Amino acid sequence: MYGNVETAPDKAWGPGEGCPQVPPPDEDPYEPLDPSPTAGPAPPARPSPSRRPRPPQVALVALVTLVTLVTLLLLLLGTLGARRISALEAALEAEKAKEPPPPAGSASFLLYNQHHSGCVVPSGRALSLSRCVPASPEQRWQRLPGGLLRHRGSGRCAGAAAAAEGSLVLLEPCRDPRDPRAGRQRWECGPGALLRLAGTGLHFNFGHERYGRVVLYRGQGDWSRWMVHGTQEDVCSRDCE
Repeated sequence: MYGNVETAPDKAWGPGEGCPQVPPPDEDPYEPLDPSPTAGPAPPARPSPSRRPRPPQVALVALVTLVTLVTLLLLLLGTLGARRISALEAALEAEKAKEPPPPAGSASFLLYNQHHSGCVVPSGRALSLSRCVPASPEQRWQRLPGGLLRHRGSGRCAGAAAAAEGSLVLLEPCRDPRDPRAGRQRWECGPGALLRLAGTGLHFNFGHERYGRVVLYRGQGDWSRWMVHGTQEDVCSRDCE
């Protein structure tokens, strides 16, 4: 049956005959008996490098350098700021030099109404009447070129709020007499010390306003007549210096 191998049908198999030897269960035929002679123990793990503490001298030098840089920066900013301020001051001085000087005015005087026995004084922006005090700068006025009346204390001029009867006479910045808007600040004298807005029949008047303020009024009575205190002269008698 299997080629030239003859078997005896009646022969019994002895131990170890006919089948290969089976290794004991605790042995692995594929496992090498001896470990590789070249394999050695695993190298030990390298410890991670640790940061060395910075010497105190290095930290001190860094701090001094930082402080020095900050100080230099502050000095630079201060120098630039000072130069900027100096330039602005020089520009302001140059602008002031371009401004024309204030117009020369007459000697100061008190604006007096004989009927009320009082002198003109500011009351806020408006004008009112008070007991005359010659030494008070609040009662001092000057006559300027163009017929303007300037209050000595404030440097402002008396001007009508509008060229209409009943309009208040207010203190406002003095205008150049050549300015068309200066018309409401020009005053002229009429007969008997009347004081009126130039080119109109509206008089500088006290007594026709319930709050006691100076207004424009068409009447020519005593409440519209004004003189230089201590004299019998009208305002227009004061020539500009």
